[in-house]
Amino acid sequence: MNMGQFNYMILATEGYQLTLGDTTPPPTTGGDGAGGGGCTATLSAGQQWSDRYNLNVAISGTNTWTVTMNVPSPAKISATWPSAQVMVAKPNGNGNTFGVTIMTNGTWTWPTVSCSTG
Repeated sequence: MNMGQFNYMILATEGYQLTLGDTTPPPTTGGDGAGGGGCTATLSAGQQWSDRYNLNVAISGTNTWTVTMNVPSPAKISATWPSAQVMVAKPNGNGNTFGVTIMTNGTWTWPTVSCSTG
């Protein structure tokens, strides 16, 4: 995520005796993977609590990517300040994966992601 002069990667991990139930949605993907050096962002389930959940994002196809995550209202990304509905992430040299914690605020619908090269 580009914030002024600096690029940040959002990583969120926590948990205690976690068990994922049947409410975990299947992995989803989004991207411009239609040939020519495109990329794909794939979501997978992380830890889950009564009011929030973690998602893992893995990017394939390129090392120069931009991932945009749109979180359905009223849920918010809680690993950024202020809370946001849209997050844009770019690589920071630590690989092609990152994680995010979503505060559900009553909805368990996963965000959508898109990936573009460059």
